[in-house]
Amino acid sequence: MKTLSNKVVLITGCAGGLGRALALEVARQGGIPAIADINEAGLEETATLLGQAGASASIHPLDVRNPEAWAATAASVAAR
Repeated sequence: MKTLSNKVVLITGCAGGLGRALALEVARQGGIPAIADINEAGLEETATLLGQAGASASIHPLDVRNPEAWAATAASVAAR
């Protein structure tokens, strides 16, 4: 089975719901979540939850309908 240990994983929709749950699970499995959503307050809440779980994440405000924003986010995550 493949491992997420020390792998950066870009996840959208992380301000709540399934995206947040996925980010927490990625962190639990040793991955490094790069969390994205248009809702910046929700992203901060998710980052706080990740911190409380002993993980860190990079935060990326992102409107998934915007191709330029996707390109900037992808470049930022890849640079990490």
